[in-house]
Amino acid sequence: MHHLFALAADVTTTEIQRPMFPWPAPTLGHALLYVLLFGILGIVLTAFGFKVFDWMMPKIHVETELADKHNVSVAVVMAAVILGISIVIAAAIMG
Repeated sequence: MHHLFALAADVTTTEIQRPMFPWPAPTLGHALLYVLLFGILGIVLTAFGFKVFDWMMPKIHVETELADKHNVSVAVVMAAVILGISIVIAAAIMG
């Protein structure tokens, strides 16, 4: 029984860690910095996701289909892929 009180005392005396990026942003400068950071992170992750999708489909040469053959159906599918990846990344960033 004595150990339970000791554990409870340890829990109450520990400090709560503050997040690295407080949310919502306390000032306009912080908000603009967050927009810049999360925007860059989103763009980089979207490009990475696009490259992963392109790597997973080796039989379809997207650049050739779009630039040389002007294949509209490939353009529509790739637009859907980019939008889908962007939605997943936005949901992951928002938490």
